[in-house]
Amino acid sequence: MTRFMEKEDKLGGSESFVAARFRLRFRVALLIAALIVVGVLVWQGITAGGNPNPEAPNTNHASAILDIGVLVFREGLECILVLTAITASMIGERQPHRRPVAIGAAIAFVATLFT
Repeated sequence: MTRFMEKEDKLGGSESFVAARFRLRFRVALLIAALIVVGVLVWQGITAGGNPNPEAPNTNHASAILDIGVLVFREGLECILVLTAITASMIGERQPHRRPVAIGAAIAFVATLFT
C-alpha cells in the first residue's frame, strides 16, 4: 500500500512541477511579448519624432502599415482601459449593469472585425 501511495505522490509532484514549468514559460513569453510591444512603441516614437503620420510624404508602404497597426493597437489598449474603468465602478447595486456593458463590448468587437 505504501508503494502505491509513493507512486501517487511522485505522480502528483510531477504534475505540479509540469504546471510550474508551464506557468514560468508563459510568464517569460508574456514578458518577452510586452518588451517587444514597448520596444516598438518607443522605436516608433523616436523615429517619428512623436506621433507618427502614415500619410506623410515619402513614407514607404511597410512603414505606413506598421504605423497604422501600432495606432490601432494603442486605440485598442485605450478602449480596454476605459471599459475596465467603467466596469470597475459597477459594484453592489450596480453589478447587474456589467452584463449589458460586456454585451455591448462584444458587439463592438464583432463590428470592428467586420469593418
